[in-house]
Amino acid sequence: MSCKKFREKLCGRVYEDPTAVAARADGINAGIKAAADALKADGAKVVYVDAMNSWTLKPEELAVDCFHPSTLGQQTIGNYVKAALAAPQ
Repeated sequence: MSCKKFREKLCGRVYEDPTAVAARADGINAGIKAAADALKADGAKVVYVDAMNSWTLKPEELAVDCFHPSTLGQQTIGNYVKAALAAPQ
């Protein structure tokens, strides 16, 4: 089964109107950022990795299930997290 067929069956929202998908993702990300900021304000050691919002996945960054990150994808995520942790807070 191709990745496209897999996604159509299990996560059809991926193929909805791109503007609607982007708006939904923006709303979810805003909620995650607000939660991270609230935790940080209470003294928790958390970091919101904003770079994830503009990450353009390459095919080789997806695992065989076409959804989760591959080893290379996990490395990319790790690099984004390291950069966010190294940035002045």
